[in-house]
Amino acid sequence: MAQLRALSDRLSQSQTSPTHLSLVLVSRSSKLLYSEDFRPLSLSSWDADLQASTLPILAPAQIAEHLGRAPERVVLVDNTSSEDVAAHYPLFLKRGVSVVTPNKKAFSGSYALWEDIVAATNSPGGGLAFHESSVGAGLPVISTLKELVDTGDEIRRIE
Repeated sequence: MAQLRALSDRLSQSQTSPTHLSLVLVSRSSKLLYSEDFRPLSLSSWDADLQASTLPILAPAQIAEHLGRAPERVVLVDNTSSEDVAAHYPLFLKRGVSVVTPNKKAFSGSYALWEDIVAATNSPGGGLAFHESSVGAGLPVISTLKELVDTGDEIRRIE
């Protein structure tokens, strides 16, 4: 959260287009904390607030429903390796919730899920999907391959 706080501070000070970030939902496998009316959660006490929360756990579809009602743009940051959460990316995206994740499950699993994610990002009002994972000593392989293809190179084989 220190990174989010620092980024929020920096973006809100922008001279050209100030942007204000806020945390409205945080979840672990056994705990959930969210703002029903989308008022920002505290970036300084979120961990203690989450530990004290007695809110029932919501399924990914319920979280997508809630975040889809937000009055502002919403980004889901998924730091899990959950197949269940990844399977719901198309639902989040169709509701206009962008997804940022290192979760490999959605992009290395079934081709049908990948197609659903791409279709959702291309649908009217769809969210954006940003993903990156590292392999091979932490090298950013996906972005490197994308840049190669975008500049006209043809990938013939990857080993």
